[in-house]
Amino acid sequence: MDLKAGIGPFTPGGYYSTSPAAITRNLVIIGGHVTDNESTNEPSGVIRAFDVHDGHLVWNWDSGNPDETTPLPEGKTYTRNSPNMWSLASVDEKLGMVYLPLGNQMPDQWGGNRTAGAEKFSAGTVALDIDTGKLRWNYQFTHHDLWDMDVGSQPTLLDMKTADGVKPALIQPTKQGSLYVLDRRDGTPIVPIREVPAPPALSKATTPRQPRPVRT
Repeated sequence: MDLKAGIGPFTPGGYYSTSPAAITRNLVIIGGHVTDNESTNEPSGVIRAFDVHDGHLVWNWDSGNPDETTPLPEGKTYTRNSPNMWSLASVDEKLGMVYLPLGNQMPDQWGGNRTAGAEKFSAGTVALDIDTGKLRWNYQFTHHDLWDMDVGSQPTLLDMKTADGVKPALIQPTKQGSLYVLDRRDGTPIVPIREVPAPPALSKATTPRQPRPVRT
């Protein structure tokens, strides 16, 4: 497996894997680390799945081109500076999904040039189909992130007792210090999440509301 294929140019030490890959259904699913705040032309945050037997690329999910998961043609480059996964993925083989905690788009503390993909997928958890890499659902925990709120923790998967019976849950720790509890089948909150008013900034465009879990 050549993890540099399709990544494009980067400075020495500017792209590498910091966490073990997820191994499931004969696939090796892996993300990559990029250097924070070095450039707005960082390598892609693409997530790739390789065949565990011979190493060929099976699918790729690039948040800058999220609907196209067939292997990137030779000589092409993934979207530059797209949100990456430097932490650990979690897998539910029964549901057929892999859950990705995603980081931010560079620069971390300024959002004036954020792409549509970054605004949708950064600082959140993304669920992909294990076999195809197609998007199943995503949930963002920090909108228009200007505070380096990468989701750096592996999602915890468990079956949770609720008033409506046992549900397959995903618990996502965040840098906010909050734990978000979602139904891992479709990303809907099990513990309610409220969009609360967020203070403005004098020198930056900010989002008027941010999600916060609400204990009931």
